[in-house]
Amino acid sequence: MSLVTILSEGLIKKMAIQTKTKLTVLGCHLKMKLGYQAKEAARWLLQFYQQQNDLEAVLDIYEEASTLNSDNETLLLECADFLCQRQQDRQAIYLYQKIIAINPSLFLAYRNLGNLLVKQLRWQEAEQAYKKGIKLLNTPSVFIYRKLAKTLAQQQRWLDALSAYEKAWDCQDEIYQVLQDCKSQIEQGCETWETYFLLFQTLAEANQWTGAIAAWWQAITLDPYQPWWWQERCLTLSKTYHKLNELETLFKQKFKNNPGELDLGLNLSAVLEQQGRMEEVCTTHQDIANYKLKQRYPKLSPQTPLKSPQVNFTIIGAQKSGTSSLYYYLEEHPDISVSIKKELHFWSLHYEKGQNWYRSHFLPIPEGKFWRTGEASPTYLDSPETPERMYREFPDMKLIVLLRNPVSRAISHYHHWVRLKKECRPLDIALTEQLAEIPDWDDVISLRNHYIARGCYVKFLEKWLRFFPREQILVISSELFQDHPSDIVQTVHSFLEIPRKPLENLEYYNVGEYNFENPSLKSQLQDFYAPYNQDLEKLLDQSFPWTTL
Repeated sequence: MSLVTILSEGLIKKMAIQTKTKLTVLGCHLKMKLGYQAKEAARWLLQFYQQQNDLEAVLDIYEEASTLNSDNETLLLECADFLCQRQQDRQAIYLYQKIIAINPSLFLAYRNLGNLLVKQLRWQEAEQAYKKGIKLLNTPSVFIYRKLAKTLAQQQRWLDALSAYEKAWDCQDEIYQVLQDCKSQIEQGCETWETYFLLFQTLAEANQWTGAIAAWWQAITLDPYQPWWWQERCLTLSKTYHKLNELETLFKQKFKNNPGELDLGLNLSAVLEQQGRMEEVCTTHQDIANYKLKQRYPKLSPQTPLKSPQVNFTIIGAQKSGTSSLYYYLEEHPDISVSIKKELHFWSLHYEKGQNWYRSHFLPIPEGKFWRTGEASPTYLDSPETPERMYREFPDMKLIVLLRNPVSRAISHYHHWVRLKKECRPLDIALTEQLAEIPDWDDVISLRNHYIARGCYVKFLEKWLRFFPREQILVISSELFQDHPSDIVQTVHSFLEIPRKPLENLEYYNVGEYNFENPSLKSQLQDFYAPYNQDLEKLLDQSFPWTTL
């Protein structure tokens, strides 16, 4: 082969790669414009322009991404981190402030903002950023207290600085003890995946992410069957450290030999999704669904034609009101098929992933068989876009809503966030501050991740009733459901037009009952909710046990 031929082939390959890249860039920009798989498209473009060191393009993508109707804080944090690496401190500060305005519960945004403000010697602003970040930590961090102490010392507030240093030393003692316990188990050869997961949590809280992610990988190696798929930040870091291929190989091999392991399949799909391989993600979901179908009908012939599932019902909320229990109770009925995992959040948070992704979570229906297909995602109730989106695709959808005493629901929501380490304020302070954040009757619908606003049910149901007729919406009191679960579940059976079947398993899932020792604040909350509750009864022509409290 001549040198000219070799050079020509090399040039053609190079041009082909360049053309493919240009088409991918154009395609991603188009997806963002159309809102189809926009989050994945934005992430690909950000990574592409970061590799090109094109700062202006990165900022343009951020401006577009900040308008997406999706849960995109991780995406925006990646953009801000890139600006930090490029020493674009002014733009990064502006971006972190915008991220905090979108979601004031992100510790990383406050910490990184504080670090940038320290670089600019803006000590008081850095102090406030660190303090707000500390409020969000369930477990104190030695490193954040050290940073706070530094800002206080620079302001010559020595007593406050010494107090912060003392807290840092206390944290260091706790971290040291955990690390010693983990080391002892490893030295004795009796470490488990829990050992490395505890090490991961401890190092992550100390902001030692290089060591933390290594411990997370080791935990996966010891037990790949655990539900690792929900830890999106770790998966994103695995992509940064070029570890996804290794995780994919591990999960694929295990899933091939153990197709009945749900979390194993979801782990594989999460790794594939990080790589933007959505067709393979859907195929993995369908493999899980097909295995569940074989379990349901062991004698089903492989030649039996299968129909695509038609989703008939959805449990739309409310959060912390018993949706998990109802979901699993309904799953016991032979004429009901639920999604392969609870809480898809498709219509509210993952709409850009497309209908194929959504439908891949449901079992296909064999010819000659009948059942009702449904799912449960409590983020739907208060999502502004969800009613219209769902109505366009499924105008005959039957909706089920569980409503709990809004005061109890707010308290349970608070404790849920404490467990997730997204909240560390005392309960009284958190609820009092949130009450002050609601300046106007109509503003509640715009507040995200808000313990109190989510209990103003009438404001959300008004929007659902603009699209779906009242007879397609079954509203249930959570308190009655907890007291009479079998009767209520059979009411749902009738609503779905299937034979009533008494419950065999009366386990109540995700129970969250907590004492509230502040009668004054409880009374204040009841007064706040009273007009909303009255309007709710009028809207639905239905009473609830807690509306007269």
